[in-house]
Amino acid sequence: MTALHLWIKCVVTYVGRDYPSALIIGMGFYQTVAQQYGIETVVLFKKWGNTNIKLAASRNRKIFLLNCRRLGIVPTHITNNTQNVENLIDIHDGRTGQEIHNFNNRLKNKILNLEIKITHGNLTKLERSINQLQIQLENKVPNNMLTEFIRRQTIKYNIEFHKIKNTNINKLKNLEQQSLTDIKPYPPDIMTFLSLGAKFCLPPKVQDVPIKQFLADVENLISSFNDEKQNIFRAQITNILTNFIHKPSKRNSYLNYLFIKTNKFLHEHPELIVTKSDKGNVTVLLTKDTYDQKSLDILNDQNSYNILQRDPTSTLQQKANKLVHKLEEKEMITEREAKNLKIYNAVTAKFYGLPKIHKPTLSLRPIISSIDTPNSKIAQFATNILTWSYDNDNEYYIKDSFQFAEFINDKTLPPDHVIISLDVVSLFSNIPLTLVKESIHKRWDTIKLFCNMDLEHFDLIIDFIFDIIYYFIKICNCNEN
Repeated sequence: MTALHLWIKCVVTYVGRDYPSALIIGMGFYQTVAQQYGIETVVLFKKWGNTNIKLAASRNRKIFLLNCRRLGIVPTHITNNTQNVENLIDIHDGRTGQEIHNFNNRLKNKILNLEIKITHGNLTKLERSINQLQIQLENKVPNNMLTEFIRRQTIKYNIEFHKIKNTNINKLKNLEQQSLTDIKPYPPDIMTFLSLGAKFCLPPKVQDVPIKQFLADVENLISSFNDEKQNIFRAQITNILTNFIHKPSKRNSYLNYLFIKTNKFLHEHPELIVTKSDKGNVTVLLTKDTYDQKSLDILNDQNSYNILQRDPTSTLQQKANKLVHKLEEKEMITEREAKNLKIYNAVTAKFYGLPKIHKPTLSLRPIISSIDTPNSKIAQFATNILTWSYDNDNEYYIKDSFQFAEFINDKTLPPDHVIISLDVVSLFSNIPLTLVKESIHKRWDTIKLFCNMDLEHFDLIIDFIFDIIYYFIKICNCNEN
């Protein structure tokens, strides 16, 4: 007897303990099922096996597509299907060609998102189909037969799943490499000019300065001085303006050349955004699509943000002015302070993000610009009061890094000691109103020395500031077309 025959005999003997005959060898399983439970049962078993393989492939496809979206990579099949749109760029240049390129990028992303949605739906159908098949087979075959079949299908599933997984990992690596080779480096001289930073500026040209408006502003500023001082200031300003107007032009300077070239480059590439980094005072150049996606990654968190159905700015402006009027009536602020605190042209706060280039993966730090919002003046009023009271004779208060450097300059670190820096994640957004008011109540004896109001009305101010934290986000490419 050969080793193969011996192995088959052992398997048949072992399996035969639970089944009437050798069921799990080759086609013998389906033949036995057909004889004992009918052809319909065989069809159900085979349908389960086919669905199981499809399930392994579908789950891998979903993982692959999600990774592509996460990495900002477009699968090859999508790129090939949109190649005709990309070919239009060859016959268009300048802004039209760039608009076609931007449209094609948005189209690819939409197709990718649609495929993810379809794949998720297919997965749900396949899982539901297997559950239904199991229920049907439970009523047709013995439990031990079904358990053994499920075990073997699990093995087949794992083999198929990891086979496809390894293939997709290699595909993803190739796509990553391809995306890196497709990146065209920006001109070095333009990158050099942008690296000068936001605080760098070129001397203004004569046509850039509104001379008449400038003189009118000067006259307004010196109107409170006596005639002698006014004449002195006028003479000084006249001398400055004359020298500026007749100063030799430096239009042919290298920096001016770089400025014109950079301005032209950015005009020809409207898909780019120039901004500063969150830390490090570095200029960052990134695409609008990347910026939009990173912003939406933050805003899609429904636990932190809600979409408002209307703009409440006008209503909140009225509430702010009523609160100020109430404080004025109670003589807790002066008439002059009330005039400065009231606002009549409030705007909605604006959302923007600063790239965190110091992190392993690119993300944005959300920033809310609250300039001229309904609560901006009242918030500044409360901030001044709290700053004066909390920072007054506070031994732990450090104004900036320069003060800290001066403080620690002559200090000697004891043995076995280290200096640490603690970073709180989302510090301001994680401070609840209850904690703020609790801190204010504890220090009210100090705070009341810097304001002319009672705790009840100061609480009203804090409540108002916290109650209207909202903003408006404008997606960069939403107004294109």
